[in-house]
Amino acid sequence: MIQMLTYSGKEDKLEGSEIVLNSLHDPQSLDEFDINIINLADGEMWANCSDSKSRVNSSEDLGSLSTMIMNSHKTKVVILIPQNESYVYDFYEYQGYVKSCELKNMLNQMVDYILPKLYAGFKRISLCYENTKTKIGNKNISAAFYFEGADDALLVSDKSNKPTAINCGDVILSTLELKEYEHVIGFLKEINLLCQKQAAPDWMKGMLMFDDEQQAMTIEKNKQAIKAAENNIANAMEKIDKNNEYKSILYTTGEELVKVVFEILECMLGCDLSQFEDKKKEDFSFERNGIVYIGEIKGISSNIKSQNISQLEFHHQGFIDEHPEIEDKNLRQILIINYQRNTALQERDPVDKKQIELASKYGSLIVETRILLKMFEKYKKAELTREECFALLEQHGILEIN
Repeated sequence: MIQMLTYSGKEDKLEGSEIVLNSLHDPQSLDEFDINIINLADGEMWANCSDSKSRVNSSEDLGSLSTMIMNSHKTKVVILIPQNESYVYDFYEYQGYVKSCELKNMLNQMVDYILPKLYAGFKRISLCYENTKTKIGNKNISAAFYFEGADDALLVSDKSNKPTAINCGDVILSTLELKEYEHVIGFLKEINLLCQKQAAPDWMKGMLMFDDEQQAMTIEKNKQAIKAAENNIANAMEKIDKNNEYKSILYTTGEELVKVVFEILECMLGCDLSQFEDKKKEDFSFERNGIVYIGEIKGISSNIKSQNISQLEFHHQGFIDEHPEIEDKNLRQILIINYQRNTALQERDPVDKKQIELASKYGSLIVETRILLKMFEKYKKAELTREECFALLEQHGILEIN
């Protein structure tokens, strides 16, 4: 695994499966990684608030990293020297940085004072300005500087043959501008820090030796187990989605509420509401064993009001007028209501006693959607039979269930 340290630690183009990005200020332990790349190419790093070209604002971070490099024992460290950035210095609160200088014009200060803060070996090199290209794979990688007189060159530029990557003690230095993840991986392979494995030929696929057959059987067995587990998860997710659809009657209104309540009633009570025609009177009606159930389904943001009970009674009387053959004693009127639907269940007010008494007076039954859900849950768990559900609907006032 590779750690790349940059000034900000946020360069998207350098992110990849083998690279962990961190900032110069917050590095992880170097020995936790096979390779550590310290990238000094960020232009924002090359700034100094004081009137001096002998340091940068992050010199203390470089000093901390220097100690980490000296104390590391297992990792390989690569330092990428910046390109010809503009170095800014002499900062004033209302003016910002008032002076600047290209790095090519302050090589002595950079090599003798700034870079040795990070690695003392910089004092042993001679850095020269010259724009070159170095071939890595099928890419031409730019560099603004090269190492003059380096005997231990790992990479040299095309045509001009100038060293752009060298060994310097236990550290590798490079002047190449590695701006993308693929550039970094290609560079590490080119200098043999990452192995380039040769692809196995097709005929090797049929070469079974050692415990290959046993391991293949283990893989197949576990693939089947994974497939079964994925099917179980998919089925469970489907059931959870259905449960959430049922629970939606705690916050919905209108057609959305009616649709789900119909589905619950059909499942729990065995009624068929698919042929029910909404004539802008009652919201549902069905008959069972000579008893006719008519009802209203409402979702409101307030508490239950008298007009909600009265509207159900109005539809009840209208139903009697339209069906004189049905005796009133064989009618059951039900108000299924999701009241204070925008309020959490535990924060909803209880139904006013006056409304409960009014419903009792009319022989009606108020069924809160949360109680309907509780009743349906008990039915699904076989804690209530269908007959027991119908028995509960014989109540007047407000439905109560243990």
